[in-house]
Amino acid sequence: MSASTIRENVSSAKFKTTLYLTESNRKRLERFSRGSRTRLINQAISEKLQALEQEEIKNKLLADLDNSPTTPSKGVSTEDALREIRKETIRNLVKNE
Repeated sequence: MSASTIRENVSSAKFKTTLYLTESNRKRLERFSRGSRTRLINQAISEKLQALEQEEIKNKLLADLDNSPTTPSKGVSTEDALREIRKETIRNLVKNE
């Protein structure tokens, strides 16, 4: 994520909150200035939330695919239907030449 993207993600409405960090994370953050730490933490939270939201969307789509209703084919196999679609496509291409 670029610096400009980070600045765009930080809104003007800010609020304070308490975060409980592990000792190792606290020490690692100490080397950054206060403002840099805030941006870094906001960026990390934003990226993690985005990843979780994408995972949620993916799982919902996969569940929808698994639960999608089937339509009876009236005895036509998938292979036969695909052959017919290909023949029709070729006929249309030949007509347009």
